[in-house]
Amino acid sequence: MFLLLPFDSLIVNLLGISLTVLFTLLLVF
Repeated sequence: MFLLLPFDSLIVNLLGISLTVLFTLLLVF
């Protein structure tokens, strides 16, 4: 389980970036 921690953090970072991109797109449009 401890070996999956960096992979989970990567997924969380990708989700955060995608959410910020969607938010900026909503602000633009």
